[in-house]
Amino acid sequence: MGAVFVPKAINAQQDNSSYPPIINSIAEKFNLNVEDVKGVFDQQRTDRQEQQRQTLQDQINKAVEAGVLTQQQGEDLAGRLNQMAQTRQNQKDELQKWFSDSGIDQTKLSAYIGHYRMHGSNDGFK
Repeated sequence: MGAVFVPKAINAQQDNSSYPPIINSIAEKFNLNVEDVKGVFDQQRTDRQEQQRQTLQDQINKAVEAGVLTQQQGEDLAGRLNQMAQTRQNQKDELQKWFSDSGIDQTKLSAYIGHYRMHGSNDGFK
């Protein structure tokens, strides 16, 4: 994906407060459109998640081939893991909506409670 350069004046007009600081920093440092930078980050995340899913499926297939799991158990395990991942995503989406509906700026809050805790820690708050 090629870089898109946008005049700094346009970048200054964008409301970047909802983006993680790294996206804003890169956009500002290299005089890029913040949406383009966010798009690259989003695509990288999607690609990495797909690669992880494929690697996990390959490992399940190896377990089936080795006789550790039956074919049905392998399919059931893959389905259960996908279901759990979707549940986590739904919970994350629900939390994001709650922050938005409550008028809470997550980028400012993350300095106090951290990014990890706001995006689905299994520990909850301790």
